[in-house]
Amino acid sequence: MYYMKAIVCMTPSGGIGYNNGLPWHSSIDQKYFKVKTIGNGNNAVVMGYNTYRSLGYRALPNRRNYVLTRNPEEKSQWHAADVVFESKIENILLLNFIFEEVFIMGGETIYELFEPYYSDIFVTEIHESCVTDTYFNVSLDEMHYEKTKIDTKYEANGTKLDFYQYTKRSPEDFL
Repeated sequence: MYYMKAIVCMTPSGGIGYNNGLPWHSSIDQKYFKVKTIGNGNNAVVMGYNTYRSLGYRALPNRRNYVLTRNPEEKSQWHAADVVFESKIENILLLNFIFEEVFIMGGETIYELFEPYYSDIFVTEIHESCVTDTYFNVSLDEMHYEKTKIDTKYEANGTKLDFYQYTKRSPEDFL
């Protein structure tokens, strides 16, 4: 059963971060991410604790924020009430029954953990040369995903961004 979505901005080589942060600034991708993950206002985002920390320990507005961590009780005492700290993947998988869309938004380990459950992966490929130390290691091969180009945009500094949607093929596609 596939029902979760992933959303990621990465370099052509799959780099997604450096020193627990983004190695680039893209206002175009930030706007796309915000619009996509807010949707109709009944969506959730799921992230790991390091990603939450990289956001300055703040919840993303107009979405329910879930942080997957080994110590949810300890974390929930010190952080915003509008963030849910969870340690069980089973509980995250149930979010599909509560929200219109559930987006996995990183980091590297969280993307890999939920890979079997993706129906769609929204990729912004940023053509900017930068150093990265974390990667999107989910296979986007044509056998398992149908790739659709959504758009191409350019930042004011000339940085090119390509937007793609990868949709998981159904088992019937292999017959």
